[in-house]
Amino acid sequence: MPGLVGLLGKEFAFLVLIAAFVGCPIGWYAMNEWLGNYAFHIQVGWESLVIAAAACMTVSILTVTYHSLKVSSRNPAHSLRYE
Repeated sequence: MPGLVGLLGKEFAFLVLIAAFVGCPIGWYAMNEWLGNYAFHIQVGWESLVIAAAACMTVSILTVTYHSLKVSSRNPAHSLRYE
């Protein structure tokens, strides 16, 4: 069971990391451009982007773990009966 969770977790973690590396610079640029149009604006720091990427990674890992454990605890005969 830990092997299944690890394999799926690594796959999804890799995809989330790619998405973070692509999305964070685009998000930083878009937010700075958008907020620059206001009279009173703030600068988007790297801390907020790291927190967002970590939150995405946490949600991804928790979702993969939950669904892997749910599937691995089921009886395989029940699934094969419907195929």
